[in-house]
Amino acid sequence: MSSNTVLSERKGSVCSITINRPDNFNALDLETARALSEAVASCHDEEVRAVVITGAGRAFCSGGDLAHLGAGPDLGAALGDVLLHLNRAVIDIRLLAKPVVAAVNGVAAGGGMGLALACDLRIVSEKAKFKQGFTSAALVPDTGWSLFAPLLSGLSLASEMLLLDPLLTAEQARKYGIANKVVPADEFTERVESVVQSLAAGATLAFAEAKRHLNRAVLPNLETHLEQERQAMIRAGRTADAREGLTAFGEKRAPVFQGR
Repeated sequence: MSSNTVLSERKGSVCSITINRPDNFNALDLETARALSEAVASCHDEEVRAVVITGAGRAFCSGGDLAHLGAGPDLGAALGDVLLHLNRAVIDIRLLAKPVVAAVNGVAAGGGMGLALACDLRIVSEKAKFKQGFTSAALVPDTGWSLFAPLLSGLSLASEMLLLDPLLTAEQARKYGIANKVVPADEFTERVESVVQSLAAGATLAFAEAKRHLNRAVLPNLETHLEQERQAMIRAGRTADAREGLTAFGEKRAPVFQGR
């Protein structure tokens, strides 16, 4: 892989994928989204029996790199281009015939939260935080957030996250059904390694068939849903409210939305 914004490492039968933009809280620009999609796709290799996705530094992934994309008239199209690759990564996460673990070491927001929710399991550091983030910038959910969040948390809590956009602690995320395990920060790496190695040594053919059953049961229209989210994001990115949301974000002030 030519890009160093995403690192992919094989150790035995485990593939570790690290989003590697720590100075930007692992925000996703077009290059990073493309590299992430390529890294996940490479895990279809039959020699890989378990996959772990994490972030470098203090964040898991803060979502789309809004500062890089800017608040201009082409924002919707730029977001749509990034989502072409992120959606492919989400689809591959679900299609991989092996367990995929999100090792949430820090903040997971926006599309970064959606990416974590798409994985089979989420092991979360006690220092991690989750934030929906889209609607606070006058944008709409992507990376399957609007599908995975109600599946994991229920409609009421998913609606609360969308409308009120709380910043969830790791323990709150566990209560919301988002985090499978919350572990001490100083044990995080070892605990993730233990779970992933156990999965890699497990009955991977049975895991694969069981995962296919889960996908058929609750995600039969995943690709269609992701494309509908992408188109909605393109439309949202063209609005005056979205431009105001991103401008306010850059200026570190509260946005003033006008519903247009």
